[in-house]
Amino acid sequence: MTDDSSTFPDLGQQILRIIQRYSNSQEMLSEIAAFLGERFNADSCILIVDQASLLVVWPPQEDSDRLRELQVSLGDQSGLKTLKNSQNKQIIILNHFSQSGLILETVLAMTTVFRLKKNGILLLGSIKQRKWTESEKNSLENLADALSIAYFMSHSSDTAFLVDSSKSTNTMSPIVLRLYELKQQQLAQQQQLNEMKDNIIDAISDKARNPLSVMRIALEMLKQDNLPHALQQRSVSSLEEAWQQLNILINNIVTLKQLQANEITVTAHALSLQSFIEEIIQPLREKWQNDPRKLLNLELKFEALPHPFYTDPKYLQLIIEELLGNAANYADKESTIQVHLEPYLIDSEQYIMRIQNVGCPIEATETEQIFALFRRGKYALEKSIPGTGIGLSLVKGLVELLQGRIQLHREPSDKTGSDVITVTVTIPSIVPIANR
Repeated sequence: MTDDSSTFPDLGQQILRIIQRYSNSQEMLSEIAAFLGERFNADSCILIVDQASLLVVWPPQEDSDRLRELQVSLGDQSGLKTLKNSQNKQIIILNHFSQSGLILETVLAMTTVFRLKKNGILLLGSIKQRKWTESEKNSLENLADALSIAYFMSHSSDTAFLVDSSKSTNTMSPIVLRLYELKQQQLAQQQQLNEMKDNIIDAISDKARNPLSVMRIALEMLKQDNLPHALQQRSVSSLEEAWQQLNILINNIVTLKQLQANEITVTAHALSLQSFIEEIIQPLREKWQNDPRKLLNLELKFEALPHPFYTDPKYLQLIIEELLGNAANYADKESTIQVHLEPYLIDSEQYIMRIQNVGCPIEATETEQIFALFRRGKYALEKSIPGTGIGLSLVKGLVELLQGRIQLHREPSDKTGSDVITVTVTIPSIVPIANR
């Protein structure tokens, strides 16, 4: 081991990270003991917590009876009188330390103090004579605060001790302040995860409830004897449509999870972009024009597309379908949804797709968060417009996966109470690896 104190500047921080990882006290202290024993190149590391009410020995003792004997003997602390009588943080060197079969020639020992009260002892031992350096002593002293917190937390899961409401965080020691910050981050992350889980459950239950009801009714119809052929066909169609809705919901959630875990790879293929988009749009155009609740028109405009286009068709299709479905949900009845595709520049291999609809207003404060996961606008909630808050977040992730970018712009329309909403997607042509 080098005699340079800069070798150990992060010991306290690493102990804090160990504290964060474990909720079980024994596992946490065992990890700390192993970490310190190896870091200080010791033959043994012993953590004595609160008069040996909890004892951790590294390397682990396989003989449980011997471990209990050691715990009792260390509880008496017959060989640790100096540390026993001290209520302050103190570091000493012990020679010829022997307790219940544990024989160490040289021991570097330190007390830990929390809230002006000694709460434990650390022993780093060598089975041979060893001269502990000043650097090692200083390093041990520097991690005392973190270790004292670990000792305290081994008896308490309450982290409120970190902040006294009557004091500013400026009065905390740096190591305690850092742990407070880490714990606050951990709590915020856990709260965010809990909210995400709740939102996923709510989204699935809300979105799935209607197709499940349709499927149940259709199945009840199909159970009937002598059901007319027309009703049979209608029930089967209802089942297929409801299944499709559920399948899309589940696939979107799975894809979103894969995106967040970086488990998706892009496979670029050459596309005739105009034909590709027309194939997606045509069935939607027919469906919307025949839906008496909406009676929407769908217009497609193309500028000259001078270059071949390479991208992953699977994810581009999902982007277009999600954006068009979202536009239809929010569009005014008998309005027109426009899709406009053009090159970013005449000689550029980037393409701009604009999807525009006139419909539900979006508050200015909502536009910045429109692509956030599970965020739904005030108007959508008030009018019970169907949706999960997943689609636009998924679209943004997929656009970025395809190396593109997406923006939303809103402005008031001539129609009172409506906005003109324009979603602009800029996507580059991805040259396949084989062609590079």
